[in-house]
Amino acid sequence: RILKCYCFPLSSSKLANTAGGEIIDANLNFMVRKEKESYPYEPIARFLRVELEESSHPFFNRVWHGRHKLDGKSPLVSVQARGMINNNDGYWPEELNNPESVREHLRFSSVIITMTGISNVSAESVQISKRYYHHDVVIGYNFAPLLFKSEGSDRLKVDMSLVNDVVEQESTTAEYLSENELDRPSLRSHPTDKNWNMSNSSSRHRRSSH
Repeated sequence: RILKCYCFPLSSSKLANTAGGEIIDANLNFMVRKEKESYPYEPIARFLRVELEESSHPFFNRVWHGRHKLDGKSPLVSVQARGMINNNDGYWPEELNNPESVREHLRFSSVIITMTGISNVSAESVQISKRYYHHDVVIGYNFAPLLFKSEGSDRLKVDMSLVNDVVEQESTTAEYLSENELDRPSLRSHPTDKNWNMSNSSSRHRRSSH
């Protein structure tokens, strides 16, 4: 997913875990496939490693966000956008600060995210990977919160039913999603359940994107 912040848009992925599935010394790798169609200055397709803000986790047991900043060095954006960023003292330019421009300047055909580590149960090596395509990107949305506390308990739990859900960001304009996109399971609407609490509030409100 592509998420927006104050100075830069962020490319973000999310991993979730439940009790009994803890991963020790977890490492997250983000590879991008760039082709001639997505990067006109390259003669052939190639894979590039994408730098993440936090690419390792000593004990992954709940939720992990992999974030990449779309800055002047990002291989995910166009040469033109990188030049405009560098000419703007390293900040994302105001004229590109909208969903249409962000999407217009994305330059990749697909990304592959791989997580490796050691199982806390078996002490054996584990690995999982997922490929995302350009059309999987949504701009101007955050991932829905997953952590909650059951009433009468202080223990944090993970709501796996929300793992692919997104909510529109409040501080920016999100791109319009068609009715077909809103019908996707990852963007479905959720009723509020007052018996569940978020980790940092008294009531949990599940929201869908707009």
